[in-house]
Amino acid sequence: MARIRYTKHAIERMIERGISKRQVEDCIRNPANIAHDKYCNKVFQKLINGKLLRVVITYENNDIKVITAYTTSKTQKYYMIRHLSSPTGHTSHHA
Repeated sequence: MARIRYTKHAIERMIERGISKRQVEDCIRNPANIAHDKYCNKVFQKLINGKLLRVVITYENNDIKVITAYTTSKTQKYYMIRHLSSPTGHTSHHA
């Protein structure tokens, strides 16, 4: 796996939000879902203690660069709807 690097912003926000490097790296290695933000960055997502951990990353020189990480209780907005999507982005109509 590529080396994981952190921006200064990511480290500051992780400290502020009580998110550990271990949680971030576990989310990247074992995501429940991967989405994209409006800037085409990848957003790795995983439920932790009832909240959704979202880790925003980009790639730089074969490394993974963590831009920011945060938790949200808005699982339906960020996770549940996208979780039902296929890799092509089309919503599944299966029950």
